[in-house]
Amino acid sequence: MKRWICVILCAAMVLCLAACGKTQPKEVDLKAAAAEAAAVITENGEVLFPEENPEVIESLYPGLTAVELKQLVVYLPPVVGFPCEVVMVETVSEDDAEKVCVILQERIDGAADDTAYPENAEGWKNRAEVWRDGPFVVMTALPEGVERTAAMKAEF
Repeated sequence: MKRWICVILCAAMVLCLAACGKTQPKEVDLKAAAAEAAAVITENGEVLFPEENPEVIESLYPGLTAVELKQLVVYLPPVVGFPCEVVMVETVSEDDAEKVCVILQERIDGAADDTAYPENAEGWKNRAEVWRDGPFVVMTALPEGVERTAAMKAEF
């Protein structure tokens, strides 16, 4: 009887220790998620283009190219400044994700204070946001009438 109790206790301990293992990191294809987001926006009459030029990205999001990233996808409208952008980032570390949040929020805040184009500033104030899910950071500035998808909210 004592043996069976010991076996059961050992099995319970093994199961408890197995539950403490690390979870696997999420694998998300940000290019596909951003393309889906851009398609939703395009369906509503706006056009977005993928942007890969580091100089353009750095001019809009100062400091972003200095952060160590696993993935970076940027979609911009033909006229920069219009409140219609999608940026999706996967960082290497949690600290880098926080840095990216600050950089993207600065983009929103700067565009929302644009006195030269008050109609654009209004869109940035009311329809632009930054979300974070672990190492993933998403910024969207959406045209009026466009609903956010799960990918746009970094719900991976």
